Amino acid sequence: MRKNKPITKTTREKRDAKKEVEIKFQIKDLDELLDKLNKNSSFVRALYLRDVIYGTGAGPNEKKFRLRIENSFNTTYYEVVSKYKIQGQDKFVVSIEEVFYKGNNKENAIANIKKHGNYQEENSYEKIRLIYNKNNLELDVDIYPYGVILEIEGEIDSSNELINKLGLNLSEATSENADELFVKWAQKWKLPEFWETRFGLTGKK
Repeated sequence: MRKNKPITKTTREKRDAKKEVEIKFQIKDLDELLDKLNKNSSFVRALYLRDVIYGTGAGPNEKKFRLRIENSFNTTYYEVVSKYKIQGQDKFVVSIEEVFYKGNNKENAIANIKKHGNYQEENSYEKIRLIYNKNNLELDVDIYPYGVILEIEGEIDSSNELINKLGLNLSEATSENADELFVKWAQKWKLPEFWETRFGLTGKK
C-alpha cells in the first residue's frame, strides 16, 4: 500500500515499480460519504493535485506517462509515473506503477518524460484529494471538476469490510481508472482532443 510520508527535498530519477490493489467508486453524495468516513476511518491530510498525461499518439495501447503536480499547501512536489493493469478480481484492479521521477524540479520531471520519445502533453485535470486511513487501507476521496471518486487501496478482505460499513455496493464499483473516466466524461461533452479541465476553467488549452 502506498504510504503518505512527509515530502522531502530529495530527488530520485530511478525507476521503481510497485503493485497496487485498489477499487474505485463514483460518488453521488459527497456529504454522506464524508460523514461515514469520519465515523469509520481517520483523516490524514488534504492535497491539491494536477495530473498531466503525456503520449505520442501511437494508439490506445501506447505507453503513457503521468506528470503529477502535488501541492500540500506548503511544498510543491513532482512525480512521473507510468501505470498499467495486470489483472482484476471482483471489481478490484491489480496494477503495476513504475515511478520514473520524484522531486521538486518540474523541468527535470518533464525532461525525464521527453527522453523516452516524442511525448507531448495530451490532456490534464486537477483535483482536491482528501486522504483517510483505516488500519492497512488508504482511502482517497478525489474531488474533480467532473465528479467525485473514492479509491480504496489495500488488502481485498479489509476493503470489502469497509465497503460494507460505508454502505457502498460492490457491483457499482468501476474498474476504470481516473484517466479513463476523465476521457469518457470529455467525450460525452465533446471536448476537443487537446484539453485541460480545471476548477473554474474547462476547455481547450
